[in-house]
Amino acid sequence: MARVTRNDFFEAALKTLREQDFLAVSAVGLCRDLDVTRGSFYHHFESLDDFVAALMTYWRETYTEALFAQMGGLQDQLSDQLRRNVHMAAQLPHKAEAALRAWATVNCDVQKTLNQVDEMRRSTLVDVLLRYGISDVIATRYACVSMAAIVGAQMVEDSLTEDRLNEILHGLHHYLMAEYKASVESRTAGPRRSMRGG
Repeated sequence: MARVTRNDFFEAALKTLREQDFLAVSAVGLCRDLDVTRGSFYHHFESLDDFVAALMTYWRETYTEALFAQMGGLQDQLSDQLRRNVHMAAQLPHKAEAALRAWATVNCDVQKTLNQVDEMRRSTLVDVLLRYGISDVIATRYACVSMAAIVGAQMVEDSLTEDRLNEILHGLHHYLMAEYKASVESRTAGPRRSMRGG
């Protein structure tokens, strides 16, 4: 019998969420899936509630904080940055996240972490767009609508590939790029007008 780690339990739980639902997450079920005794589970976690709290921390750190850390610096072009954002979004455990959202309706700890993650993703996306000169209003609108589109797709689609995410966000990207080009033209046209006026 192989020795398992805390992360093994977390990944097993995410697999259960992806393939079944949150009601199937239990110490007995996870130990069965990992082929270990319940003693192994309680060696790592005091209780199922303790495990759920640790699972949510793992999900936040692995699928939000660690992904953001991979972003590095900004791309030269906004269009390239949007493609990178979609690539990152494609790496999320979409079916598991849909199950977590259902779980959050009956578990306040899950809801708390879910709210933290949503705000972290939204504010980070807004911050990235602001650094390209997108207005706060447009950046916030894009972040909220694109996140809502992804969350909605998580609920109804069996698989969210990078190509599918590009299809879903295609119209939003066109809207954002049009706003971006207009803002660039406005900034570059301003000095020319003032010189002619002088």
